[in-house]
Amino acid sequence: MAYGYWYRMLDNPEGPSYTDKVCPKFTQMLEFTNNRAHSNLFYGLRVHPEYYPVETACNGFGGGFVQSPAVFNGLVSYKNGMKAAICTQCGLVQFANTVMGDNGAGPVQHIVNGKDNGASFELSWVVDNRNRYDVKLEQMAGLHNATIYARTTSGNRGNAGAWPSNRRVTGIISQSPVQADPNHSALMSLINVTFVDFTGGQFYALESCGKCKTFQGGATTFTSGLQFVQSDGSRPALSFWSWGHQGVFLDTDGTLINPNTTNPTLLAQAAAANWTVGNGTTWHSAVDSELFDPRECVYVRGDRGSNNGAFCAPSLTFRRVMLNQHDPEALTSKDLKLVSLATNRTSRVNFTHYNEDGYQFTVATGRDYWVHWDMPFRLDPKDYT
Repeated sequence: MAYGYWYRMLDNPEGPSYTDKVCPKFTQMLEFTNNRAHSNLFYGLRVHPEYYPVETACNGFGGGFVQSPAVFNGLVSYKNGMKAAICTQCGLVQFANTVMGDNGAGPVQHIVNGKDNGASFELSWVVDNRNRYDVKLEQMAGLHNATIYARTTSGNRGNAGAWPSNRRVTGIISQSPVQADPNHSALMSLINVTFVDFTGGQFYALESCGKCKTFQGGATTFTSGLQFVQSDGSRPALSFWSWGHQGVFLDTDGTLINPNTTNPTLLAQAAAANWTVGNGTTWHSAVDSELFDPRECVYVRGDRGSNNGAFCAPSLTFRRVMLNQHDPEALTSKDLKLVSLATNRTSRVNFTHYNEDGYQFTVATGRDYWVHWDMPFRLDPKDYT
C-alpha cells in the first residue's frame, strides 16, 4: 500500500455527498487513538493537502479563526518508505504519544517541487495567527511525547526492511511559514521526544524546512524535554544543513544543546566568551555565513553534530526577515550580502522566486545590519528618481 492512513480534508465533500454545509478542511477531530501503520510504500499516516481544525468549521478562516487542536494520539508507525507520519499544510494539529522507527529509505518517492528527505515525522507548513509570546509549547502544533528510532536490528527483517535508498533520513523535519500567507507565526513545538541512534552519515535527528524550495525557510521550532540515546555511547548527529537561514531550533530548557549532545571543545569556546548554553540557546544553519559573532555564537563545522551549524547564546533573540518586490529591475535576482555593522561579519542571502520574488533571512534583534546587493558596479539612485 502507498499509505496506511490518508486524511484528505477538502473544502466540501465530493460527488453525490456534496454539500456546502459540511467543511472537512476545518472540522474538529473527534478521536484518533492507538492505531498502527507499517510497511507502506510512502507514508504511514498522511494529512494532505490541508487541515485547519477550528471551533466552527464552515466559518473557515473567518469568524476569528478560533483553532481547536486535532490530536493524533498513540500512533505506532514503522517500516514506511518515506515517512511514518506527515502533515503537509496544517493548523493546530498535534501528534502525541507516538513511537516511530525504521522509516524513510524506501525504494521510491513522490516527485515534489522542493526538498524531500526521508524521516519519521514531518510537519511541512504551519498556519497559525497567534503570537509566539502568548502561546505555551503544549498549545502549538507539533510532536509531543514520542520515541523515534533511526534504524533497528529487527527493522532489517522482511521485505519492508530492505532499504535500497541511500537518501538522508531525519528523525523530525520541521516547518516553514506558508508562502504569501499573512499568518507567518508558524508555531511548532517538539516536546519530550527521544531520538535513538542518529549517528550521522545517513541519519540526523533534526531538519528544518520540510518541502522547502532552496533558500526558503527561517521559521523557529521550539524544543523541550529532548533526549538522545546512542547505543555506542557517542554524541548524536543533530542536523545536516542544506543552505543558510534554513531555520532555527530554540532550546527552551537546555536539552538540545548540552554536554551530552555537543562537542566539549565547542562548549569551551562559549565558556571562554563568558556565556553558557541553557534555556534559550538557539541552533542554526551556518552555510554560506560568517554572520554569527564568535563572542555570542559557536560554529559547528565538520563535527559529528553537524556539517555546518552554529549555536548561539540564550541572551540573543532571532527573527525572520523578508525583503521582496524590490526595485529597480537591475537588482532583480541578485544575491544579497548581509553585514553586521558591529563586527563587519557577512552572510550571503540568495534570491529566489519562491520567497515572493525576494529573500528571507534570520538575524539577532537589537543589532544594526547593512544590506546590499552583490553587484560588480554601483547603481546611482539619481538614475531611478
